Amino acid sequence: MHVAAYIKDNGGYHVGNSTCRKRWDELFANEVAAGRDPRRLFYQRWSNVGAS
Repeated sequence: MHVAAYIKDNGGYHVGNSTCRKRWDELFANEVAAGRDPRRLFYQRWSNVGAS
């Protein structure tokens, strides 16, 4: 419920809670299929890119 409200409050269109959940499940499945840990935050995966 918080995600749908956040999207609407920040200029997005109104989406239902089930829509948010379906999209989350899809993103989670894609991460697992790609062999990545979906529990690791996306910005932590990229934090070392380009570091020397």
